[in-house]
Amino acid sequence: MHLAPLPTAFILIFVAELADKTLVTILLLATRNPALPVLAGACAAFVVQGLIALALGSLLALLPAAWVLWITAAVFLFFGIKLLVTDEKEGATEATPSKRRVALTTFLMVTA
Repeated sequence: MHLAPLPTAFILIFVAELADKTLVTILLLATRNPALPVLAGACAAFVVQGLIALALGSLLALLPAAWVLWITAAVFLFFGIKLLVTDEKEGATEATPSKRRVALTTFLMVTA
């Protein structure tokens, strides 16, 4: 196994993902909460996200390409309409959340 391409791939992906919403979410959560629960939640979310992507990718590979195209279009349309229709209300500010709550919040925000 050759490991020479690993640093190159890491650097290219790191630079490409710098402005990703996930990074911004984690940075904002880490500025408002203790860093360790945010890190734990983010790491757990990335592991779960990778496993879900692996499972769904394996299942979608079994379907005809046209089906995947239409399913993808329907999912994007659904979430686009939902985003336009949903009315977000700002909640009241809470007291300092527990470390478990911070980790869970980070997990859910990164996974979403």
